[in-house]
Amino acid sequence: MAPTISDKDSKLQILKDFLSNLISTLCSSMFAYGLGFMLLDTTHSAISFGLNMLITPLVSILFVIPVGNLVDRYSHKKIIVISLLARVLAALGLYFFLSLSNFYHLVTIIIFLFINALALNFSTTSYSAAVHELVSLNYLQKLSSFTQVASASASIAAPMLGVLLYSLVDFNTFILLEVGAHLLTLTIVLSMKFHSTKRETATSTLTFHNQWQDFVTGLNYLKSQTILSYIILLAVILNFFYASLNIGLPFIVKQELHLANKVVGTLETSLAIGMLCGSLIMVLFSKKQAQTFKWWLIIPLLCYDFQIILLGCLFLTSPTQTTLILIAASILLVLAICLMILNIKVQVYLQLIVARQLLGRVMAVLNTCATSSLPLGVLVFTFLFQHFSNGGGLFLISGLILLTCSLAIIPKIKEI
Repeated sequence: MAPTISDKDSKLQILKDFLSNLISTLCSSMFAYGLGFMLLDTTHSAISFGLNMLITPLVSILFVIPVGNLVDRYSHKKIIVISLLARVLAALGLYFFLSLSNFYHLVTIIIFLFINALALNFSTTSYSAAVHELVSLNYLQKLSSFTQVASASASIAAPMLGVLLYSLVDFNTFILLEVGAHLLTLTIVLSMKFHSTKRETATSTLTFHNQWQDFVTGLNYLKSQTILSYIILLAVILNFFYASLNIGLPFIVKQELHLANKVVGTLETSLAIGMLCGSLIMVLFSKKQAQTFKWWLIIPLLCYDFQIILLGCLFLTSPTQTTLILIAASILLVLAICLMILNIKVQVYLQLIVARQLLGRVMAVLNTCATSSLPLGVLVFTFLFQHFSNGGGLFLISGLILLTCSLAIIPKIKEI
């Protein structure tokens, strides 16, 4: 039986969730910048800023089975708390090792990133499966929207603060800041009430055979719910083509148009602001609107596709710097708004239709597929932009392919 959560409790939980996500995401993003700069100074390798992008999807793929199964079997709050403690211990271990030795930084960092990514995977999946335990159904979208507001706000502030802090303090201070942020987040999580009716299962079930059986149960559930398979496919496609922005924007601006770095920064800032605006829009339209739900998916999806097509058309005209900043920034703003609406609506939809005892496995599969498609997209689009001189044409073709995929999926969305 679903727990009864009052409006007052829901609002308080949303506030606590917002604060914990803002603190954790902001400090973790700043730490990522400090880590990248430290590795670049130490190893002088271009891989310094890409290590986390490589390790995170690898961890997701390797541990998708135990993460989904354990999240569905045990207390979500306990898993989140243990994950935060693991990240604290990993950060402290990194701090003491770097304080005692100046050797094997890269190996130490890889071990730390692996542990951190695994703990974060458990925490994120547990949180996704625990939303019903935090707020009432009427507040699901508001909770997801405020979570995204916190993430978007952190993504805007983190680069500037990270660079500033790295110029003022050493890397060990970044680690201590990360530890402090996790401890503060842990304090907030401990104060949150998870209205859970779950009961822990016996440890005798934790065998590889039963782990696999539980995971297959989740896969069979996905097969029986066709719309869920299409949602996962949509997430994979969107993440794959989003990589074209990560690679293509700086490449075209710098290599083809020969414009300054500040132009790239302006365009990336526009993306971050768009994500914040999209999250705020979902806060304003957070009441349940079941009859129009599918259109909240279809319209932003088509709009997202056309923005990439427009971006390709813009680059084909070889615009001036002023024209590029004005038009491209507007296109990216709308694109990010659409992407955030899609993200929030999908999260809410999954929370409403997926059986609660299977949410962990479904979310683990979704997160793994989406996370893995982004670095694959980075590899593909890095090759394409390096070997084809017409970046605008690549954006145009990518947008048309994405539009074709969307038109194929939309009939299934209309069945919702």
